[in-house]
Amino acid sequence: MLRRRPARTEWDSQGVPLLDSAACLDLATGVGGEDPAKKRAGLRAGSIRRRLVSSLLGLLLAGPAFLIALPTLTYTQQMIASYYSERASESCEAGDFAGCVAYWRRSIQIAPATADSYYELGRAYERSGADQSALAMYEQAINMNPQRYDAYLAATEIYITKRKNYQSASSLIEAALRQRPGGARVRSALYANLSRVDIGVANWDQAQRNLRQAIQIDPTSGFPHCLLAEVLQAQSKADWALSEWGLCAAMSNQIEVAPWRISAERRLSGFHP
Repeated sequence: MLRRRPARTEWDSQGVPLLDSAACLDLATGVGGEDPAKKRAGLRAGSIRRRLVSSLLGLLLAGPAFLIALPTLTYTQQMIASYYSERASESCEAGDFAGCVAYWRRSIQIAPATADSYYELGRAYERSGADQSALAMYEQAINMNPQRYDAYLAATEIYITKRKNYQSASSLIEAALRQRPGGARVRSALYANLSRVDIGVANWDQAQRNLRQAIQIDPTSGFPHCLLAEVLQAQSKADWALSEWGLCAAMSNQIEVAPWRISAERRLSGFHP
């Protein structure tokens, strides 16, 4: 009986068995097995899944350590930033405004800044004579906190007294009033400064209305009384002006009234420049 000899298996140079023509045909056509295209797609999907699982495991292992370290890093940054902000305050009090600016800038670089930080940096710039930089910092403070009313007032002061830019000053005050400030002091100060814009363009009637609004909001503030005295004086309403000069002098212990103290005393004593 003739015995069939088993097929001879051939090997390539790498020790991998070579496929015969029938096996090649089966792989190409999918006969006798899975479609090669589907098989390759399955392998790719499996590889992606393995990578995702590996990444998730890595995050789960590293995440707790990162979350534990994050508060420590933030706390350290805040401590360093606080150190520089304290040095900034000391420099400003000592009259070293350039140093004050440098310390505030360093504080802001180290830790995320607040509207207060930018406002204080603006004050430092203004006191060093860098009004343009001061305005930029006040604007940044307002953008971060639209209810940071001291920044509005500080910027308005530069526009009115130093630049005579009454339009910009008016726009700032109106933007602040749109925030509907709740404090009487703030609202009174905003209306008083709005009257200064009117005074700058000699709109005396509107200045008087804004000042009376400021007085109605906060009768204890002497600043609007002093301004109203000047407005009434400019309108040749001497008797009414004298009454306001009296209120201005009576509140001369307030810091805002200090520039008018001598003028009020002279007016009350009958002196007319």
